[in-house]
Amino acid sequence: MIAMLALLAGQILALLIVTSTGWALGRLLFRRLQFSSVADEVSLCTTLGLGVAGTFLFLLGLAHALYALVILAVVIAVHLLAVPLWLETFARVRRWWEERDPVPRLELLPFVALTPAFVLSLYPPNAWDETMYHLPFAKLFLREHAVVFAETLRFPLFPQLGEMLFAAILALSGDVQTHTVQLLAALLIAMAIQAHMRRRNVVSSVMGAALWLGSPIVVYYAATSYVDHLLTLFCTVSCTMWLRWREEGSSRWLLLSAACAGFAAGTKYLGLYFACALAILTMFGGRPRGVVRAVSLFAVVSLLTLSPWYVRNTAATGNPVFPFLSEIFGKSEWTSAIDRAVAEGENPKEKIMHAGRHLLPKPAELITLPWRVVSDREHLAGEPPYSPFLFIALPLIAMAVIRDRDLRLMAGAVLLYVLVVSKHDVRFLLPVVPLFCLAGGVGIDWLLGALRRYALSAAVVLMLIAPALVYGALKIVQRGAVPATAAARHEFLERVIRPYRALQYLNEARGRDYVLYGAASPNAIYYAEGVWLGEVMGPARYSFVRSKTSSSAELFETLRSLGADHLLIDRTFPGVSPPDAEALSSDFRLLLRYDAIELYALRP
Repeated sequence: MIAMLALLAGQILALLIVTSTGWALGRLLFRRLQFSSVADEVSLCTTLGLGVAGTFLFLLGLAHALYALVILAVVIAVHLLAVPLWLETFARVRRWWEERDPVPRLELLPFVALTPAFVLSLYPPNAWDETMYHLPFAKLFLREHAVVFAETLRFPLFPQLGEMLFAAILALSGDVQTHTVQLLAALLIAMAIQAHMRRRNVVSSVMGAALWLGSPIVVYYAATSYVDHLLTLFCTVSCTMWLRWREEGSSRWLLLSAACAGFAAGTKYLGLYFACALAILTMFGGRPRGVVRAVSLFAVVSLLTLSPWYVRNTAATGNPVFPFLSEIFGKSEWTSAIDRAVAEGENPKEKIMHAGRHLLPKPAELITLPWRVVSDREHLAGEPPYSPFLFIALPLIAMAVIRDRDLRLMAGAVLLYVLVVSKHDVRFLLPVVPLFCLAGGVGIDWLLGALRRYALSAAVVLMLIAPALVYGALKIVQRGAVPATAAARHEFLERVIRPYRALQYLNEARGRDYVLYGAASPNAIYYAEGVWLGEVMGPARYSFVRSKTSSSAELFETLRSLGADHLLIDRTFPGVSPPDAEALSSDFRLLLRYDAIELYALRP
């Protein structure tokens, strides 16, 4: 019981520190901004604060100053500078809570959907990408006290704003607490939806937030150390700030939109689309007399906030979008399969056309996409679904878009984005889902008509968030009790990550002093204290080693040439096909075997 209370207290404290630090930093930098509501202030300031914090941590990493004490000193300094702002805010929050108007209480109701996400965030990191490269990046940066080229990972570098935030939390707390970044991002997205829609109608703002938080996929990723919710947050705030600029004409909103677009591009390459799309919309959506100034302002600010990541990419590899577009910037060991096919093909044009046919959906696939992301298990490929109410609300969303000129301007960019990413992972759709929720909230409010009864609105909100609550509850039951002790943590990780027991054996025996070639699921990389080799790309890629496994001696020489001194094999993993255990020579000494897992030491 004490261990569980300590875990809960630690997670709540980490969430409060991340939130308060982001808010304080954003509020200090943008003191002159006027806000329409508490949700507006918290969502905007905290989002900007997270973007600035991630960029500042990156600069610390470039300066080889990524130490826990330095990070802690920066956090303390931010809060000391913000003391007058905190005193003023506490007074305003007290007055807000004492209001007898039921509206503020109704606005809090959608956030109940995040309750299961908070519980799921207490489990040790075990989602695929978070333990394959997101957290390994953060772990490596802290070990080196610097941002380094991680040549052993699937992607040795890319925009890493989210990973910098993970590194700071990992340095000050632990890996479970890194989940608070995504959890906070999901919450702030809902607040940004509420803040934008509240200026028009309170009920529609609540419905929009409920539509967002009601999706099972939102709950799942809110409890991981992925970066998709953080990307979605920057994209959402960028779009809502752009819409506010359209409404009010103040260039400060356009400046903030551009900054968040740059932060989105600094989080993930998909963010580049929003930076470019909003710049183009600014060209056609602004006032004729000020269009040049508006486009210039947006371009300069967005380039300023995204440039640290892309300048670093270019300086390190010669490719600003490494490892993609290798046919333009040159091939490397990390060239993607599609780029390699284009670059090595006899007829590049035909290769590009062939790739396009496989990357872009057919018209029928695009039409059925809303249904497939809700219920088609084959299309979801193991991912949680989106809320069925998003599918049901599509006619209302279409109606809201038709009636709202500003939403119509956004619609073309949103549909083009959906067209581009719909053949890929369904979570890539997340950045545009809040825009659907904005329109959906307006449509649902219109459907409710003039009733405006808070009891009815509350019932509708509970209905909208029900899918998330049900999914979250089922996921918690499936995972079992939250592992609060070290022993329970090990037992849980042995159950969900197959090579974990072998890695623990090696960690205890050798500490960090080993180089392991993992012919096993790379989602175990985070739990290796030494160096893990073996991925789908890079110098130690599976295809290279697979071609050297005709004999035990050849495999031994290949692994030794890569610097490996241990070999981990999962016989159920399709990445590499090493010789059978009986065929391995005396160059390989068996250390551990269980299920289909084998751990060998290579002869010195």
